[in-house]
Amino acid sequence: MRINKDLNEKIEGFSGDLSYLAKLLLKEVEAGKKSNTQIEAMLREEIREIVMEDEA
Repeated sequence: MRINKDLNEKIEGFSGDLSYLAKLLLKEVEAGKKSNTQIEAMLREEIREIVMEDEA
């Protein structure tokens, strides 16, 4: 799909961690197996880990 191609190109332009989170989010949304609440919790945990790594 053209939309996904354009979106993937934009995501590739993001910085490392932001690109990783955007790809993870897109993957989970496309899979459709998790609820919004589960996806939010997963993203919060990923962000928490990134912040902890940056602080170390």
